[in-house]
Amino acid sequence: MIQLISDKVLLSLSPVRGGGIMGFKYDGIPIFTPHRPYDLTPLGLSCFTLIPFSNRIKNGGFNFHGQFYPIPPNFTLADKVNPIHGYGLTAKWQIIEQDEHRVQLTLRHEKGDWPWDFRAIQIYELLPHGFRHEIIIQNMNDTPMPAGIGYHPYFPNKDARLVHGFDGFVSENSMGVADTWSAQSDPINLQSAQTIDCDFTGMNGPLKIIWPTHQVELTPSSNLPITHIYIPAGEDYFCIEPVSHVTDAFNNGGGQTILPQESWNVSLSYHVIK
Repeated sequence: MIQLISDKVLLSLSPVRGGGIMGFKYDGIPIFTPHRPYDLTPLGLSCFTLIPFSNRIKNGGFNFHGQFYPIPPNFTLADKVNPIHGYGLTAKWQIIEQDEHRVQLTLRHEKGDWPWDFRAIQIYELLPHGFRHEIIIQNMNDTPMPAGIGYHPYFPNKDARLVHGFDGFVSENSMGVADTWSAQSDPINLQSAQTIDCDFTGMNGPLKIIWPTHQVELTPSSNLPITHIYIPAGEDYFCIEPVSHVTDAFNNGGGQTILPQESWNVSLSYHVIK
């Protein structure tokens, strides 16, 4: 495990567990839900990375540049039918550079179930009141590659409320795939008695999560226009996931196309106010 430490910020990371976050504390307060030591899967982390796509791909495949690419299920703990969340979350990442306030991790993924080679980099850098997380993906093929990136942090839901500027949401059907857009103006209940699992659109300004003792602002880069929100009924956490595309975007003309040997990057900053 790696720890980045400043006067108020403690960020714990595990390169061998998807380069994921094991914990994020500010002035001793857990900002993310602490990792669950009994769960050694990505679902036991405080945050993991979604790369080279976020959420599900419908029917196990998609058409790209006139060819159908079958993509088998890759993370059956979360979905036994559809591929979900990409390949970075289960991979072992390597450390490139590290100091007390910054670390850079890399992953080289060779084509297989995902039929393109890619290289990915995660850069974690502490800020005075939080941290910045940058993700870079490079197409290592001689043909274009579809791609998407996202973040999957877990937050404690006790007494939490969300301030947002969403204009609507895309609900998911019984297969867990984005289906219908609806306008959104009401507050989102983070303590909902029913599970919420939707893509929200039209974010205006940073996302603010407020607890009685502190708040955190999430500021994604402009190429992360979608926010997937997952609030499982009866659990003590919720997930606010800035992502580059809606669920199953590759089957609906969405996602990013990266040209051969080119790179694409996104970032997300967390700022804590106490």
